[in-house]
Amino acid sequence: MTSSEAGYPKYVRHYSGLFVSDQGHIKRKINDTPSRGFDNQRGYLYVNVKDPSGIRLKSGKPRWIKKYVHRLIYEAFYDQVIPEGLDVHHINGVRNDNRLSNLMLLSRGDNLEEAFGRRSWNEAAFDESDWHC
Repeated sequence: MTSSEAGYPKYVRHYSGLFVSDQGHIKRKINDTPSRGFDNQRGYLYVNVKDPSGIRLKSGKPRWIKKYVHRLIYEAFYDQVIPEGLDVHHINGVRNDNRLSNLMLLSRGDNLEEAFGRRSWNEAAFDESDWHC
């Protein structure tokens, strides 16, 4: 599969050298091997990126932050920063399925409602940090 067949490149604004595909993959540079990111132990995939605010550590090195892959893909393809209070929802409920066609923007409340509707109460964690991404 060539890079154009995989939906590359789509540059992620604010994150230097980061590219995403509509199939849910990321690359650091245009010639890098595609990656899915790292699992956060809750099923969401993330990558470490340089803090776009430019904040540096005391050592002078750039600060790195975790950024969820589904948010990067949504922001890149819809060319917008996700507003406060809105979440990127995985339509099929599979947290590591970051294909663009599986992502939609929902209010935090609607996202929680969708999440709890898919899981039994025994499985559902009540820690809100698990649900808004």
